[in-house]
Amino acid sequence: MLKCLECSYRYASGGGITQFSADFQLGKMYGLLGPNGAGKSTLLKILSGNLTPSQGKVLIDDKNLHKLKQAEKITYVSYLPQTISCEFDYTCGQVVEFGRYGYSNFLPKKSDHEAYIRIMEEMNIKYLENRKVSQISGGEFQKIMIAQTAVQMAKIMIFDEAASHLDILCQNEILHYLKSNVKTKNIAVIISIHDISLAACYCDYLIFMKSGFKIAEGQTKEILSTSILSTVFGINSDIITYDGNKIPIVKKI
Repeated sequence: MLKCLECSYRYASGGGITQFSADFQLGKMYGLLGPNGAGKSTLLKILSGNLTPSQGKVLIDDKNLHKLKQAEKITYVSYLPQTISCEFDYTCGQVVEFGRYGYSNFLPKKSDHEAYIRIMEEMNIKYLENRKVSQISGGEFQKIMIAQTAVQMAKIMIFDEAASHLDILCQNEILHYLKSNVKTKNIAVIISIHDISLAACYCDYLIFMKSGFKIAEGQTKEILSTSILSTVFGINSDIITYDGNKIPIVKKI
């Protein structure tokens, strides 16, 4: 579905990615893991079409993603960056509905309104519809932005640390919602994530990065190991199996 073919991009100040290749298929949730500065955000910007690689290309259904017109690109890929803010004090319902504007030329149709209501109900955040964004918590705002990304109805949803800086319950709710979308709507989710245990619980496939390079990739139950965690993060750990999932336990330094 989505192919990243030997993509490279390096910033003048350092950092970026080098000759990264990977395939992403519908019906799977992909976890992107690595230390700070590994190149995860750069890769996600390239995969979403927001950054053009200096070398290589991204194909989606055998089309060059970076050459697609915006009207076609939004049907394929939606993207939520790591840091986002809302400069105006809109209602939460309005913010979610912004995700439909690429389809309606800034004049929302009845179907756009119905779509954002449905997504808010699916995420159990309908109660926030008429609240101003200045009146909600950080976790609630993150859910609103995920709803805005989801309401675009793209085949591939890309998130840069969507579950970071949130409490444990909120992280699990968000990842559970994304995983359920993967299965019920046959889409792909690509998410960078720092919590290895959460990645092990929710992601079907893991990709490990370090210093701009792909270190390893594979199905979660097969690829997750103490040696990989040592190579990528420099940590000592144990791996336990719980409820069919491999769960890493990090040892004290």
